[in-house]
Amino acid sequence: CLLYIHSEGKRILNISQKLMDMIIVRENPLKLKEENLLPILTEVQNIMKVKAEEKGIKLAVQGEPAVVKIDKDLFKIVIINLVDNAINASSPGQDVIIRVEQNEQETNILVEDRGRGMDEEHINKVVEPFYRVDKSRSRKQGGIGLGLAICRQIIEKHNAGFEINSKIGCGTTVKIKF
Repeated sequence: CLLYIHSEGKRILNISQKLMDMIIVRENPLKLKEENLLPILTEVQNIMKVKAEEKGIKLAVQGEPAVVKIDKDLFKIVIINLVDNAINASSPGQDVIIRVEQNEQETNILVEDRGRGMDEEHINKVVEPFYRVDKSRSRKQGGIGLGLAICRQIIEKHNAGFEINSKIGCGTTVKIKF
């Protein structure tokens, strides 16, 4: 009984922290500063390395240096959440890639996995608060369906685009477009 109470308490704490994040993003102006994306992505790689290794997933950062105006702390939250989702969707032996692409018009940050993917019907819904594609699996992993909703809010506050491409059995790519 105590273990159940403890796990439910942690779950409720997690929900309240996610809701607070959503409120903070909505109510406070961003502190935008020109930042080189590659070191931030490498920092996220180092943060998520242990979880990836525990699941037998290889986590890689690719691309060239690119400078964009961002709120570094909020942007890290987005990338950590996207990488966490990619790791959770992947099987041992698969890769998760965080990549920067740049051309004259835009800079893109991509988080790619070759995991289980999702049907097209879920792609637009996964950014809605409390929506989960696989409710039983997400619950076991502590997911409550707020991560991508918060990510979308942060990306929109940066005046950037947010695009998800996915196919069952082929994986998912999330693209942030500046």
